[in-house]
Amino acid sequence: MEFSHISDVVMKLALAYPFVSFTLYNDEKVSFFSSGKGNVIEIISSLYGLEIAKNMGEIKGSNDDFIISGFTSSLGVSRSNKNGIITILNGRCVRLVGAINAIVEAYKTYLSDDRYPITIINIETDYNLVDVNVHPSKQEVRLSKENELKELIIDTIKQRFYTFCSVKPIM
Repeated sequence: MEFSHISDVVMKLALAYPFVSFTLYNDEKVSFFSSGKGNVIEIISSLYGLEIAKNMGEIKGSNDDFIISGFTSSLGVSRSNKNGIITILNGRCVRLVGAINAIVEAYKTYLSDDRYPITIINIETDYNLVDVNVHPSKQEVRLSKENELKELIIDTIKQRFYTFCSVKPIM
């Protein structure tokens, strides 16, 4: 259990800081490695495998308050839980419930209710918009302009769908 938690932290740090090399050992064997070359797809491949990495698409968007970037899975790749949705706010892995819900909402008409995408999203914003006093461990935060962020995330992910493939919603 302890190693699992440590592994999760190291992997999220590797995604948040792709220009830093990370090596995680378990029983003197390399369990995880990232080169530090800034290649997020390489890190995704180490975490989820080459096939999933090949099925990730880049997302980028911005509005007056937020800049988002990252990668999200194609419609053929999904999970049975939300653990594959990783939110990074101003370089720190945190739980942003509103952002996670926006990602799920963007896929809502394309995935069945019990399936979730793999998404790594970096969100940059002014620190004055961040409320860190939501959870004692500071792992969950809220934003004062959460609706604007949700709209940006949904629009950016849907634009990726429209730009790179012609998809039809499930009925």
